Amino acid sequence: MDTLAWLEKTAPGFKLLSGQEREAIKDFSLLWSLYEGTILNNSGNANTIIHTITSLKRRGKLTLEPFRPAIEHFLERYYDGTDLTYAFHNLHLRSNDHPELVEKVVRGQSSEDVEILSALLIMVFRLRNNLFHGLKWSYGLRGQLQNFRNANDLLMSVMEMHRA
Repeated sequence: MDTLAWLEKTAPGFKLLSGQEREAIKDFSLLWSLYEGTILNNSGNANTIIHTITSLKRRGKLTLEPFRPAIEHFLERYYDGTDLTYAFHNLHLRSNDHPELVEKVVRGQSSEDVEILSALLIMVFRLRNNLFHGLKWSYGLRGQLQNFRNANDLLMSVMEMHRA
C-alpha cells in the first residue's frame, strides 16, 4: 500500500500540505525518536530533558549559539511582547512539563542557558506530544513548517553537543 496516497485520501488536510511540510514532519518523527532513544534513554519527559541539559552544562558542552534561530522563532511564536499567545496555550503544557519554567523563558525573564535550552526542548516535547497524540490533526497540520524546521535543527544541534 502507498502510504502517501493513503494519507492524502484519509488524513484531514494532509493532501494540502506541501512537500516541504511533509518532509519536515517526517524528519521530526525520526529525529525525536533518535533523541528520545539515545539522549533521553527512552524516557521522554521534562525532568529528563532538564537533567540532560544540566549534564551538558556540567561537562562544559553547553552553548546557546547553535540555537539562536530556534530561540527567536519560539519566543516570537509564543509571546507577543505583552501576553502569551494562543499558540502558547495550544502547547497544552501539563504540570509535570514545568510550565512556570517555559513561561519564564518565553517571557524573556531568564538568561540562564540551562533554563533556556530546557524550555525550548520542553516546547519541542509538547510539539511531539501534540503530533503523536493527534491534537495537531485537528487543524490538518497547517502552519507548522517553521515549528518543525526549528525543532529539527534544535534536536540535531543538541544531539551534536551530547556527542562532542
